[in-house]
Amino acid sequence: MKKILVSFLAVVIFSVCASAELKTFPIFENGKLMDGVQLVNGEIVNGEILTAELAAEGWAKPRFEVKGFDIDISRYDLAQIKVKIVAVSDKIEQRPNYADVAVLNSKGEALHIQNFPFRAYDSKDPMFMTRALTQTDKYGSMPKGKSYGGITGLSINTGFKAKLRLKEIKVMIETDFESMYPDDPVADPKWKDGKPGDVYAVSVSDRVFQDELDSPLKKGNTVWKKGKVHIAGARMETVAFQVVLECPIGTDGINNVDVKFDSLVKPTGYLPWEWFSGWTIDNSQCRNLKDPYYFPKRHFQLYKSRYLKIDKQDNFTNAEIVKQAGTIGRSIPDILIPFEAKWGGAPFSIFPGQTQSVWVDVIIPNNAPAGKYEGMVEVTHDGIAVKSVPVELEVYDFDLPEDFSITAFMVVGDLSRYGFKGEEYCRLVETYRRFLRRNNCYMYYGTENSKENTKRILFSSSGAYFTNAAGYEGRNYAKDDPLNFITFYNGKRRPFGGPEPDGDEKSWHEGLKKWKDKYDGNCPNSQLVFYAWDEPSHNFPGGLGEFRKWLNAIGPWVKSFNEKYKADVKIYATTWPDEIKGIPYIDACGARNSADAEEMIKAGKQVWLYNGPMTYLNFVSGMRICGWKAFALKANVWWIWESTAYPAGFDMYSNPCNFLNQYGELGEGDGLLLYPGTDTIVTKRSPGLKGPVPCQRFFNWRQGLIDYEYLALASKKNPELARKIADEIVSGASLGCGLPSESKSLGYPRDNTIYDSARKKLAEIIQK
Repeated sequence: MKKILVSFLAVVIFSVCASAELKTFPIFENGKLMDGVQLVNGEIVNGEILTAELAAEGWAKPRFEVKGFDIDISRYDLAQIKVKIVAVSDKIEQRPNYADVAVLNSKGEALHIQNFPFRAYDSKDPMFMTRALTQTDKYGSMPKGKSYGGITGLSINTGFKAKLRLKEIKVMIETDFESMYPDDPVADPKWKDGKPGDVYAVSVSDRVFQDELDSPLKKGNTVWKKGKVHIAGARMETVAFQVVLECPIGTDGINNVDVKFDSLVKPTGYLPWEWFSGWTIDNSQCRNLKDPYYFPKRHFQLYKSRYLKIDKQDNFTNAEIVKQAGTIGRSIPDILIPFEAKWGGAPFSIFPGQTQSVWVDVIIPNNAPAGKYEGMVEVTHDGIAVKSVPVELEVYDFDLPEDFSITAFMVVGDLSRYGFKGEEYCRLVETYRRFLRRNNCYMYYGTENSKENTKRILFSSSGAYFTNAAGYEGRNYAKDDPLNFITFYNGKRRPFGGPEPDGDEKSWHEGLKKWKDKYDGNCPNSQLVFYAWDEPSHNFPGGLGEFRKWLNAIGPWVKSFNEKYKADVKIYATTWPDEIKGIPYIDACGARNSADAEEMIKAGKQVWLYNGPMTYLNFVSGMRICGWKAFALKANVWWIWESTAYPAGFDMYSNPCNFLNQYGELGEGDGLLLYPGTDTIVTKRSPGLKGPVPCQRFFNWRQGLIDYEYLALASKKNPELARKIADEIVSGASLGCGLPSESKSLGYPRDNTIYDSARKKLAEIIQK
């Protein structure tokens, strides 16, 4: 399960600079215990600690304990403290995959290191069988060592019955907190000779590296022709482009650079007095321009790109794609910080020999007359306009539908980095929901992530939270989320209690009835879904055979509940048709290909696609293919496993390597699409916003969903031609969806050229 694996995060950021002091406390090393240390449920045999047989499910007793020391951590942040426990075995499979390590302390606040990686492979990795205390359950709310006093012991239990052999136990403290989070390069306030270089535009699915002063895109691309930006879209659509600014090679960079773009006008004619007399798209009626998450009457939003240096190839992407993307060793624009941010926004500096891209969103009003609109992007330096770039928008004579044609959603994990509590926390969750819906998808947020007014958070998917009064404007206005879940990742054989092993009809009816009543009173138009199990092929106890038996046991109870209470609870699992063949109770699952999808549709089941070409930092266009693939496979739902996969303590605005599991598999950007607008841990890189910070990959996901709307509208006019256009895009695309036995991502369009041509063909069909 991806949600669990991300806990194994690697942590290049926790490596110490050579100048930083590392204090090491050898609890057990070279066959000897530190003075005063005692063992519980363990003994030293042949220079190793041999534990008693530790318990399995539920982290029950007996636990192995090592105690009798007192390491003062009161002056440190938990990010500075690491625990290393090295387990050995004749066969690596004999070591537990996951383990629970509790850090005992003098204040009685046990810290549980989540999923300690005893089955780690790379002994040369500085974090081999090591976790920083950022991986504990309390770091987000209590990050300072003074809350815990001193470490007095460690306690271990495992996910399956096992006797551990341990050869090393250490506690290590990095004494220099700042060295763990290096400062950004600082622009020189004395720069005077730096001058803006070329300015041009690229599409949403193109990328210009930070050091790429001579990009071939400068000469022309799908949105940049003869020194002018050309974009097009339908009413109620968000269209976007990037403005790329250059600072020539030299000794001085440029400070106090800004970009202005605030209106598009449909002129009544082209004589000078007619230029500004037409229909206007602007932000003049927006009542709160300082808040980028207030959407009524906001038709323009600008973002400054934040760059990430890519040093390694991830393990989940085809090596040829990484090679062709050319990202290794270069800094890529990805994170998009709203101009309104206190840190990372505008105005900004550009270093000599570098580029800086600015992302521009244009939201076309639902009443805008069709035709061509003209505007001007102005680049200023010290408040003086130094570059002007003309923009032409063609508004097509059709509207995107009010309702999304496909249900797409992303999981939002823990938002503790904000440090918000109570009412402020609830508003944050609501802001995330509105932001995602504004960008053509929905949000799943499990209430298990917060104790802050759980009921309000649970029902903030209600249409009441998507009105002008609530700060929303856009599609699916004032409507409930289409899906609400009873369970999600954390599946249980008997989630509603009842007798072992699976409950009974009575307990299932009572449990389902409680959920139905809750949502009927708050989100009556939502589909209620029982997420049976996450990736059961390797997560269900006993494997797929036991999973199928369980479905055959509980499926009739869900069916009888629907009949008795006139309900429509759907059963879903992240599995494949061949894995549940002959079992009638699953209502939705994945489809590997069109044959799978057709078979499912024929059987009356829904096609739910999961992840796709993932979210990696290679070609920025990668996620856009999801919308096209969804149309080709006639999918009902497409969802992404995580959008906020940044564990506590991770420096996400500086480090791209946000995923590493116990197998040494590296992921860059996997599950990280929305960055925290406020960071209470790495405060030097906190934008100071009360909402999510998107990235270019997220907006390409959005663009794919918009493209889906074009396909759906064109299909109503000419279904054969619309499907032919879609097939030309997706043919040959093998999309790794994150489930076992899948191939890696391969074969999607690498830039905007093919997409642009296809969209124009679809627009022609729609407008005939």
